[in-house]
Amino acid sequence: MPRSRLFLYLQNEDHARTWLHGGDVPLRLASSFLSLERKGIFTPDEVRQFNEVGASISELERSGFLKITGAGGVKDLEISGCHHNGWKIPATRIDDYREDAFVLCFSKSASRAMMKRFGNKKLCVEVNFQRLIDAVKSQTTDDVYFGDVAYTNSAHRSHFMKSALDQWQNEYRVVLPNSKNSEKTITIPPVATLIGLE
Repeated sequence: MPRSRLFLYLQNEDHARTWLHGGDVPLRLASSFLSLERKGIFTPDEVRQFNEVGASISELERSGFLKITGAGGVKDLEISGCHHNGWKIPATRIDDYREDAFVLCFSKSASRAMMKRFGNKKLCVEVNFQRLIDAVKSQTTDDVYFGDVAYTNSAHRSHFMKSALDQWQNEYRVVLPNSKNSEKTITIPPVATLIGLE
C-alpha cells in the first residue's frame, strides 16, 4: 500500500464526478501513453520491459554467440557457465520486449505546477487507495500489481521503472496484465475527494 497520499489530475468535472461519486472508469493501456517524444504524460519508453545483467545483447551479438531476429524481443534469457571463442561469458539475464498492460496512474504530489505539467488539467482529487484497490480486485481474476514508480538514468525499464526525465511525475501505479483486450472498465464506489491547490 502507498505510504503517501495519492492524487489524480483530471481534465473536467465529468471526469471527476466518477471518482467523487462512483461509477465506471475506463482503464487505459500503457501504450496509450507511448509517444515519439517525451511531453507531459507521454513518453517514448512506455511498455518497454528492459533489464540486462551481465553481458549485453550487443556484446553477445558482436561475439557471434547469438543473434536475435524478429520483433518479438527477448524474455527470460539466462546464460551461465558458457564460453565462446575464448570468452568466458559472465552470468547473464536479459529481458528486452514490449508488454502492454492496463494502468491507473497517480501522483504522490499535488500542486498547480503539476496540474499544468500534466497537460493543463483543471481539477485534482485525492484518492482513497484502499477503497479503489478493493474495487479493482473484486472485478478481476487477474493479478493486480501496484507500487511506486522508480526512476533511473540507465536503460532499464518496466511498468514500475521509468526514465529519470519522468521523475517530476512522482508516480504510483496500479497495473493489470492485458489479456489481449483493448478495453477494460471497472466500477468504483466514491473513492476520492476534490482538493484545492495553491
